[in-house]
Amino acid sequence: MIYETIEEISISEFKEKAERFDGGIELSRLLLGLAASDDDWKAVQGIFIEYLSHSDVGIIATAMLALSHLARLSGRLEKDIVIEKLLETVEKHPSLAGRLEDVLDDLSVIPLRSD
Repeated sequence: MIYETIEEISISEFKEKAERFDGGIELSRLLLGLAASDDDWKAVQGIFIEYLSHSDVGIIATAMLALSHLARLSGRLEKDIVIEKLLETVEKHPSLAGRLEDVLDDLSVIPLRSD
């Protein structure tokens, strides 16, 4: 595995660039870059939740990871809403159960605010 630096991007940059990609590594990088954004954390959370319904399971897995990154980097997340959406996602995609476990582990140790 090779470490790659992920560039932070804004919501507007994300929306502009994400239109170019249906899936794949480029869209995954954009999602992870958005997690580091200083933009409105609730709007960013909403984007990640939207991507939990993507047709590409790899993008869904990245959106799950991005929610974890958002929590860690911003200290904010609507934990109950996010967990409900994650559980619904794994019902539809059981292969993501391991990713769910990782994200839930992260969320259990990150002190969060939802204000």
